[in-house]
Amino acid sequence: MVDPATLSITVERAVSIEAPKLDLLLYDWLSELIYLKDRDRHIFPVAQVSIAGEGPFRLEASLQGGVIDSERTALGADAKAVTFHQFALEQTADGWRARLVIDI
Repeated sequence: MVDPATLSITVERAVSIEAPKLDLLLYDWLSELIYLKDRDRHIFPVAQVSIAGEGPFRLEASLQGGVIDSERTALGADAKAVTFHQFALEQTADGWRARLVIDI
């Protein structure tokens, strides 16, 4: 969405999200990041994330980022929403694999 080199890291934020399934947790997490971008003009290129639970699942994140500055921040595509079109989350032998489509 932005070139991180053009974003001053001036904002720290904690986020907590709960969902009954892991795929819904991923959907809600990405939706929250888009919401923070739209509401506050905050972008977070640094995130420490932990997930716990057996259902419901809980995501705790510590975010570091900055405010989009139209004179300094190099903008790319502007994500509008996460969709359920082709949305999938699966565990593989190598870890987790996600497939998703984001409206821009």
